Parts: sequence; C-alpha cells; structure tokens
Amino acid sequence: MVVPLTVSIMLACHVSHDPAEVVGIKVWVSVAAKEERAFLLDAGMIEKLADDWIVTDRGKAWIERLLATPFPVAKWTFPDD
Repeated sequence: MVVPLTVSIMLACHVSHDPAEVVGIKVWVSVAAKEERAFLLDAGMIEKLADDWIVTDRGKAWIERLLATPFPVAKWTFPDD
C-alpha cells in the first residue's frame, strides 16, 4: 500500500532535483523516508543519478495518473423508509 509519504517523495522528486529541500531535510533523512525511497527505487519509479533524484518514465506515468484522478463527490442519501 502506498502511504502519503510515498506520494510526497514522488512529487518532490518530480518538481526538484533537490527533493530534500521540498519535503524538508528532517523528513528526507528520516527512517520512514529512506524506506519509501528504497521502495520507489526497487519499483523503478525513481533513480539516483549522481546527486540528483530523477523520476523515471514509469514514475511519471504514475504521477500523471494521480493528477488525473478527479476529486470525489460527496452525495447525501436518505435511508430507505
């Protein structure tokens, strides 16, 4: 299951070559963030090239899918009488 931190890391890598600055250095160096980066690396979503974090084509496809997801619509319903 993908957690919000995973999405944050992906988006940070997407918008910056220094994603630690985007999410905050304390978050970036945390154990949880290191685990999520390892997960994303293993899944082929990001790559580390020298000092840059790059989103792969697969990662870009996932981001595009996330961004294309419409907001949910709340509908009020009444229970059957």
